[in-house]
Amino acid sequence: MRKVSWVRSIDRHVGIFIVHALWLVKWLQPACYAETGKVLVLKFAGMGDIILLKPVIDCIKKRSNSSLHLLTSPSMREVVEHLGLASDGSVYEVDFGKCISNPGELLALVMRLRRERFLAAIDFEQWMRVSAIISFLSGAALRYGFSTPMQHRHALYTNFVTYSFEQHTLTSFACLASQFLGSNIVSEAHANFFGCVSPRRDKVEVVHHRLLSSGWRGFAQPVAIIHPGCGFGGEPRMWLIEGYAEVARRLSGCGFFVVLTGGKDDARFGERLVRLAGCNGVLNLIGKTSFAELVALVSMAKFVVCPNTGIMHLAAAVGTPTVALHGPTNPAQWRPLGRVHRVIQARLDCVPCLRLGHDYRCNDYQCMRTITVEEVWNAIDELLKSIGM
Repeated sequence: MRKVSWVRSIDRHVGIFIVHALWLVKWLQPACYAETGKVLVLKFAGMGDIILLKPVIDCIKKRSNSSLHLLTSPSMREVVEHLGLASDGSVYEVDFGKCISNPGELLALVMRLRRERFLAAIDFEQWMRVSAIISFLSGAALRYGFSTPMQHRHALYTNFVTYSFEQHTLTSFACLASQFLGSNIVSEAHANFFGCVSPRRDKVEVVHHRLLSSGWRGFAQPVAIIHPGCGFGGEPRMWLIEGYAEVARRLSGCGFFVVLTGGKDDARFGERLVRLAGCNGVLNLIGKTSFAELVALVSMAKFVVCPNTGIMHLAAAVGTPTVALHGPTNPAQWRPLGRVHRVIQARLDCVPCLRLGHDYRCNDYQCMRTITVEEVWNAIDELLKSIGM
């Protein structure tokens, strides 16, 4: 939703009005003091956020007797199910584009949620008004969420924490869960992040055979992943395709088998990158892997080169080093967790400029263009030396 401008505009302008209208009648919600029951967890996007949420959900499952039910977007259902976030398997979907064109779908979802009689709703979205509205309409008497500056969303929660632009997103998620649990789980969530995602053996075998059939020489040849895209709407966070092509060419020359990854929205970059690289040993899998296969592939790689997008957090979770390129986004919020990674931040006075729920401040993407091939190559060299290659 946050990537589609017209849907975001509706959420911002109509959503604020609805939030304040519902705030006037929120006292009608019944009080509930039960210690156990069903809990609705809301997180719509994206892959990186849901991966960061995994150790937090694990803490909730460990410390609470409540059964967890997830409300997410259709594109994230595969990720949610792979990570096992719903303790009893209940995963609900909401497609906001369809709900706007057919409000009956949203009404049907709300009625379905109300029939579940949730004890609490925990909204891990950071800025969307509609998630706060759904939390309220779900009928949950206890509602937890973020108070994000300028978003007017916290009025519908019974409990909230202030979202900080200066702390890591995993910390923010853990702080919100701590409110629900009544105990601080921040340190535990951070400790449990590493290894919270693991590959499935059958998918490792599938990926292994796929690479072998594409020219990979087996485990004697190291695999490097280049993930150039950020999905639809993520162009301001993208580095130059020409830069990735040069890095791919150099890696191939050093004996690496280079695999290109990405979602279906990024498919248009794959053929161009391969053509510009102009060398053997570069396999284009952009838009051609399931999430489970991507987990397996990342677990096999020596390192990942990517912008600030979901695979960065996936790599950190499975223990694969990354070279992470940041332009308008703030590494304080979004850096890959762990000490082995290398983070490159664009050198402009205006960065970072991204604030959740607001557009980028420019349209020319100059911050990412200031990152040079030599900076990226030097970061790769440093990373490889640190892991003994």
